[in-house]
Amino acid sequence: FTLCSVIIVVAGLYQLKLMKDKKLVLKGHEIEKKSFNESKKYTEIIRIKDVFINTWPYGLSAIFWLIFFQTDVIFLEYIDGAKSAGIYNAAFSVIMGIYILPGIIYQQFLMPKIHRWMNRDKDKFLILHYSGNRYMVSLGLLIGCLLFFLAPLFMPIIFGDLYIRSIDVLLIFAIALPIRFLSTSAGAPFYTNNGMKLHVKILGFAALLNCCLNIILIPVYSVNGAAFSTLISEIFLLAAYYIFLNKIFIKDQLKEHNSL
Repeated sequence: FTLCSVIIVVAGLYQLKLMKDKKLVLKGHEIEKKSFNESKKYTEIIRIKDVFINTWPYGLSAIFWLIFFQTDVIFLEYIDGAKSAGIYNAAFSVIMGIYILPGIIYQQFLMPKIHRWMNRDKDKFLILHYSGNRYMVSLGLLIGCLLFFLAPLFMPIIFGDLYIRSIDVLLIFAIALPIRFLSTSAGAPFYTNNGMKLHVKILGFAALLNCCLNIILIPVYSVNGAAFSTLISEIFLLAAYYIFLNKIFIKDQLKEHNSL
């Protein structure tokens, strides 16, 4: 992790130097590049305070994600013991490996396009939104079904018979998979400037809900209670995304699209 951090810092400093020297070329922004270099000079002073005001939601969002996903193991260890936490963590490790896929698709590949198209090309944004939802829920259903039927076979092979109880946890997570995939697609517009503060509030409520459900369900259902807490929280998160997505983003985008 330290080595990766050093590499990221070095690469980031190089990009910042290109920006300072007005040599940074952003894909899809060729016109702006010309105007930036040749037409006008920017005199606005950006202070550290301004940077903090515009970036704190992104940092807080990362903290809430950690609370949302990691508190299950912590509550299990303190409420039901280290053995239960280990059983849950075996299934959770498999799920986190699968969760990387929608994260790569949206956070790494599509996010720059979402930022650009939301402000510049409403048609492409709407096409991406509706198509992305269909493809992500289909992919989530496919992987979830495979996991549901294959988990009883590969979990004992990978983790051994001591973790046989983790199969039940993984079956519950298999139900949550298409919800998580769809949430990644539906929640992507909230990472833009227009919705990031609202996204932090939604995610904060989801994290709080997950913590409360863990306290209630773990004493009764042990590891399965922690998995059900995550499943219910995922459903809440997806529902909240869709409610505010239609109110804030889609209706405005459709109005602008129809007025053209």
